[in-house]
Amino acid sequence: MKPMRLLIALVTLALLGGAIWYSDKHPPKPDTVADTTPKAQMLSIKDDQINEIHISRPAQNDSLTLDKDVRGTWTIREPKEMAADPAAAKALATSLASLGNEQVVSDKVTDWSPYGLTQPTTVVQATLADGKKVEVDLGDVAPTGNPVYARVSGNGTPPGASDKLFGVTSTVKSSLDKSVPDLRDRRMLRVDVDHVSKVLFTNTQGAKNKMMEFTRSGTEWQFVQPHAMRAENYAVEELVRTASSPYDSVYTDDEKSAEARKLDFSKPWATVEVIDPAGSHKMTIQEQIIKADPKKPGDATQKNYYAKTSEMPGIFKLASTAGTTYDKGVNAFRRTSIFDINFGDPDKMELRVDNFRVTVERKPDKDKKEDQWFAGSKKLDSEKVQAFISLLRRLGAKDYPSDDAAEQAKYGLDKPVVDVKVTLSGKTQHVMMILKDGQAYAAKEGDPTTYLLDTVEFGDLQRMITEFK
Repeated sequence: MKPMRLLIALVTLALLGGAIWYSDKHPPKPDTVADTTPKAQMLSIKDDQINEIHISRPAQNDSLTLDKDVRGTWTIREPKEMAADPAAAKALATSLASLGNEQVVSDKVTDWSPYGLTQPTTVVQATLADGKKVEVDLGDVAPTGNPVYARVSGNGTPPGASDKLFGVTSTVKSSLDKSVPDLRDRRMLRVDVDHVSKVLFTNTQGAKNKMMEFTRSGTEWQFVQPHAMRAENYAVEELVRTASSPYDSVYTDDEKSAEARKLDFSKPWATVEVIDPAGSHKMTIQEQIIKADPKKPGDATQKNYYAKTSEMPGIFKLASTAGTTYDKGVNAFRRTSIFDINFGDPDKMELRVDNFRVTVERKPDKDKKEDQWFAGSKKLDSEKVQAFISLLRRLGAKDYPSDDAAEQAKYGLDKPVVDVKVTLSGKTQHVMMILKDGQAYAAKEGDPTTYLLDTVEFGDLQRMITEFK
């Protein structure tokens, strides 16, 4: 081997050996550095142990107290008694109980003033079920913008925790620093929506001050006033949900104030009363019309809605949609469907058009995999039968010419040209129909109402019945 090549090989070998030695003595740093910030137990409590919470902001001379009764219901006691929002109160207790292992800024502090903890911005005190107390003080924000300085005290804190300076995130601070508007129950009517048994409703618009009364039997809503008739389930339930929804803002907490006197509730624009297992919940609504100023181009008339309730003192401004929610008349709550066959297929349909009659029955096939339809011994096309049933489901009223059974003859329903009897789950619905003077009418057995139908749908119904020949 030539001397030059030997020298190059020796130098290369020396460099490789040096690299291996350096790598052993200086291993590469990991991509991520483990968090070595010391942590310690700040609190060790459970949210269901907390029976009372007091929040104060000393610099603002502002405070509130809320407590929990034996049923687990939270109530705001200070600055004055009012219902607390269950979810908001529960979230506050959970946030307090979640202060477990938190960042330790200093292990032992004797002077708290540099951290804003001699006069904290927010003080949160909790009384536990066993009578012990804990306090969390929130002070200044660190110069870096994170964390927020905090300390704990009280006979319910872990040993040694009261000497430590903790750091919590701004999110933790906001979850504890709550005011009355954050925690008060904003629902206008605090009702058990799923167990409402009765609703009473009036307004000066669609209802013309006539009482509408609804009662529930099982899952079905019925009119009691102005007279017995079927009600649209969704419409009544939507009324209840709206009445139990949050207010938009507090107009005044004092019903005797000068602001309150500007609204006259002696002649309400609308009233809603809801009955559930807890009793009656009533809301009175007033409309305020602010007319457009003709001197201001583009100015429009405004309508505002305010309400008082039996649930809490004060007057509250409702959402602007209240005008379209609470001004509905009787027809908006009536059930439009002629047949009540939303779920499941009929077992039997007895049909007549003029002198043609046919009975369509549903029977399982031999393998019991699907139903088959028969007119006597004749097997019918299942698609045609299903199309007919779909038409019955969507057949609805366009209007209600009369609610007097004695007047049905005036519309020719004493001599109907179409009869449809539908039997489902042992119950039969009988509907009579006729086309008179270019209008299609229907009457339902046991129902005093005369229904106005769509003439095209009426014609389709006649045609499809005759096709079952």
